[in-house]
Amino acid sequence: MRRRGRARACVAVVFAMVTASMVSSLHRAQGDEVVVAPTHESLARFAREAVVVVQNEAPAEAATYAGDEVPAAIYARETAVIVGEERCEAFRRTTSEGRRPAAAGLFNTGTNLLWKLLHKNCAMPRECASFARRRRMHDESVAYEARRGTGECSPFLTQVPWGKHNPVSWRGSHYAEMMRRVNVSEVLPVAVVKDPLTWFASMCRMEYAAKFRHGQAQCCPSPLNRTQTQVRWRKERPAQDYASIAHLWSQWNSAYLDYSGPRLVVRYEDLLWRTRETVSRVCVCAGGVPAAPSNFDVISSSAKGGAGHGFADTSRASATAKYSNETKRYQFLRDADLNYLNDHVDARLLDTFGYAATVDRRRQLYGDAPPCRPSRTAYLEALGLKPSARGPVPIDDQSDGVLANGVFYRNPNKKILPFSIRNYNNAKHHPPR
Repeated sequence: MRRRGRARACVAVVFAMVTASMVSSLHRAQGDEVVVAPTHESLARFAREAVVVVQNEAPAEAATYAGDEVPAAIYARETAVIVGEERCEAFRRTTSEGRRPAAAGLFNTGTNLLWKLLHKNCAMPRECASFARRRRMHDESVAYEARRGTGECSPFLTQVPWGKHNPVSWRGSHYAEMMRRVNVSEVLPVAVVKDPLTWFASMCRMEYAAKFRHGQAQCCPSPLNRTQTQVRWRKERPAQDYASIAHLWSQWNSAYLDYSGPRLVVRYEDLLWRTRETVSRVCVCAGGVPAAPSNFDVISSSAKGGAGHGFADTSRASATAKYSNETKRYQFLRDADLNYLNDHVDARLLDTFGYAATVDRRRQLYGDAPPCRPSRTAYLEALGLKPSARGPVPIDDQSDGVLANGVFYRNPNKKILPFSIRNYNNAKHHPPR
């Protein structure tokens, strides 16, 4: 009975906080902009979410929840690193109930993971009903919500309207598919930044639209100063050139750091180790109610889906094991690469997000020995391939094939993939020879 009484008291407090938050959104002045008042139905729905959060909460003294893991030493901070929270209150005050957080980030930075975490763990006002709330996330439910965007409800956004990988300077001048009717002023961009050293390695495995010189492919990204990069963000727009893959990382992320409007910048590493804290803070910033710790879904399976994302295992367990290994972080990099990185990237990014990369540390891990000796076999294995008399083929004999850097390596013992799937991959196909 005592615990039930405390729960009722907590419900009352949470209800009052939610009510105050939503009412406060009415008191804003934005010229002649129309203010959409929260409806009784949306307020009641928010209150029900708050009740569920409290009722499902376990006693504090026994709480150990998924998503609260201790970060790897190389990324350890007292709390998750989130840039831009000082702008949250103004964003909530100057927007309606239709406001939404939306993911942004370079390729291979965890944007799919972020939007899925938010979708499953952040209840927003005036939500559109979708299959996803019933734990059945799929493309059809996302498209369904997008079509509902002009009705009484507001859809969940899988990405910023200008395209999650596109530069922030495209805001308002370009709209991704089914996003043209989304009001960009109601969108809170949440950009994901990733450790440049591990991001380079990810790009070497799967470069997507960023085509760059790999030098000795087996030792990618070294030499870093020879990784001239060209990105065609959209087919209808001219390609953009960067002096190196490091310049791409620096310039794209610095633009979000310098953006003057409401925005958050979060670390990919915090999505792995401080998952619940990071997602909850983003959710609250956008005006939502985060899931209770005992109900929080950390997305243990791979966040990426479809053949177009390549071979590598991207599950939560695989990622935490990979990115906690500091030796692998410096793999294939020489002293000259680290010097080049520190000379040419925005130092604010390295300092703010704790991505220090030093020659001294590399030498402690590797000594004076070269970190990479070119080996074609090792390079193929890193892509999920093995040599054969017919050319590279998948290591997994049960696989239909492996997509690596825009080339599809087919399993010669399997039937050719249907044309529709091959066309979806948008890749050059490499038949065994």
